[in-house]
Amino acid sequence: MPELKANPKEKTITKWESLAGEEVLKLSTAAIGKVTIKQLSANLAEIITKNVQGGRELVVIRLGFDAGKGGATAETKRAGAATALAAVEKKQPFDPEAKGMEWVDKARRAEGGAWSGGELQERFQLSAANLHRRRKEHRIVFWRDARHAFFYPKWQFTGTGALGPGIEDILRIFKSFDEWRIMRYFLTPRYQLQGKRPLDLLRAGDIENVLSHARTHAEEGSW
Repeated sequence: MPELKANPKEKTITKWESLAGEEVLKLSTAAIGKVTIKQLSANLAEIITKNVQGGRELVVIRLGFDAGKGGATAETKRAGAATALAAVEKKQPFDPEAKGMEWVDKARRAEGGAWSGGELQERFQLSAANLHRRRKEHRIVFWRDARHAFFYPKWQFTGTGALGPGIEDILRIFKSFDEWRIMRYFLTPRYQLQGKRPLDLLRAGDIENVLSHARTHAEEGSW
């Protein structure tokens, strides 16, 4: 954000364009008397919040300072603006869809990502028919992209292409075709498992503990 120079006789208008070029913020500074930094920050927060929540693309801010003592410093103004913008961010409503998509993207890339059906066929000689049967019988973890192409997380396989210990048992307990529910179960830390992921405990050999937890939470909508 550019520095603003105090002028006790006239207003100074400075334009600030974001890096994305999507927003222009006009900062109007005027010598209107002594205003404390706390008051300045509070006023900024209120003004920005009202304008942003109101859907206005341009937000006009009046910065008041003591012109008689040289005006507010650039650092002071930046601090006030940062405080105000932080207040706006805190007031933004929670977007569950955005959070969900963020988690899905993270899950897709977890533990080295996933292989396509073609890659599995080339690597482990798993044919399309074999993979189809495994999906139908709840014997493999998978997810689909927007084009309905199937992908298979690498973390479920051993070096020979078999499933890791306990994974197929859990899939048969859940018997769910909700691929993201299954992915979430393996990759999310669980309070009942001392804050660890089921996948981590399976790798550590604590299979029975995870299976017991899975049986308790297998009912749809229980988590």
